[in-house]
Amino acid sequence: ALGCIDTPGTPCGDSLGRFTDLWVDDKGEAWAVGEKGLIVRFDGAAWKRVLVPSLGIDQSKYNFRGVYAAEDLLLMVGERKLGTDVDFFLMSYNIAYDAWYPAQIVFSVDENDPNLEANALTDIAGRGIGPIGIVGSRWRVDPVWPGQGEEQKPFTYYLK
Repeated sequence: ALGCIDTPGTPCGDSLGRFTDLWVDDKGEAWAVGEKGLIVRFDGAAWKRVLVPSLGIDQSKYNFRGVYAAEDLLLMVGERKLGTDVDFFLMSYNIAYDAWYPAQIVFSVDENDPNLEANALTDIAGRGIGPIGIVGSRWRVDPVWPGQGEEQKPFTYYLK
């Protein structure tokens, strides 16, 4: 059975949160991420729960929303709450060297911000190693054509 089933005692079971994204390559490796620090990896043979040693705080304070990999690079986006700040982050992992890197904060807002949910980074995708886009729920207003009003577009952050 290759599925990751939420059964007590399994890598996908006993989690405090729900899965939010899945990435699979053409060789059969897979990563799934979710709420409350949930990260699992399928290495072609079995699913394993992943703990990130470089976080410096309890992994359950992280909500992972999107995951993407290309070659030996794994990227994840999401948010974490520290005190009254909610940080929206990008996290990376070098698969070949088994090296996690600290979360890079894209931006932060106060937990009482009325637009908190609208600021969420919701997914990450790309075509190979680049360019890679991070998509969010935040809306920005961009002019369409002079004199023809404005158009709302979803927030997109591109890695170069």
